[in-house]
Amino acid sequence: MSLSRPLDRNHLMSLVPVQHALRHEWWSSVLRASIAGQIKAMRESRGWTQTELANRMDTHQEFVSQLENKAAKHPPTIKTLRRVAEVFDVALLIRFDGWS
Repeated sequence: MSLSRPLDRNHLMSLVPVQHALRHEWWSSVLRASIAGQIKAMRESRGWTQTELANRMDTHQEFVSQLENKAAKHPPTIKTLRRVAEVFDVALLIRFDGWS
């Protein structure tokens, strides 16, 4: 695949396997990586350590490490994401979107 042109969502989705289960597993992994990356980027942009974020969330550093782990087996719950948004003073946006 050429990287000379930017990839748009429709083009990316055309590369995804058509099979329902594979498509949803692929998208789950993309979502987990995106959430983990966003949490880490927000934390680092504020100059916080994982321990500092954990203290603000009233949890443990290991929990924050799992939130930032792109390969985590389970994505964070909506309740956890709402807490993260509160601590960072950002909006949490969740939406449904079609495959095509």
